[in-house]
Amino acid sequence: MDGAIAVNERKCTGCNACLFICSFRHGSQFAPAKARLRVRRVEREGKATPLVCRQCEDAACVEACPTAALTHDTAAGVIRLKSEDCSGCEACVDACSHDVLSWDAEAGLPLHCDLCGGRPACVEICDPGALSFPAASAGRAAK
Repeated sequence: MDGAIAVNERKCTGCNACLFICSFRHGSQFAPAKARLRVRRVEREGKATPLVCRQCEDAACVEACPTAALTHDTAAGVIRLKSEDCSGCEACVDACSHDVLSWDAEAGLPLHCDLCGGRPACVEICDPGALSFPAASAGRAAK
C-alpha cells in the first residue's frame, strides 16, 4: 500500500463524489464534512482542487500527537490511527500544514486518511481522473 494519493488538479471538476464516497465508506453516511479529504474551491476562477493526506514521512500530525495515537507505518507507507489511544487534544489537526486533517467532534477523533486499506474509494470513484493511487489505478484500468 506504499505511497499517497496523487492529485491532478487540472482534471478536478468539483463534483464532490470523492467527499461523498469517503464519508460513506468510513461512516455509512453521505456527509462531506466527515470525509478524510477536502476540495478547495476558487469560485471566481472556476477551480476546484482536491486536498488529500500526503502520508508525510516526517508527518507533523504524528509528531504533535502526545499519546502516539498517530504513527507512521513505514513498511506500508501509511499513517495509522489507534483511536483508543487518542486523548482528543486535536494537536494533530493543528499541526497538519496541508489543511487536510480535521476533527470529528461527534466521534472525538481526527478524520484521518487510511488509504482505505490500499484501495482508496475516492480514487476509484474519481471519473475525471483527478485522483490516482498506484494499486487503485491498476484495478480501475482492469474494469
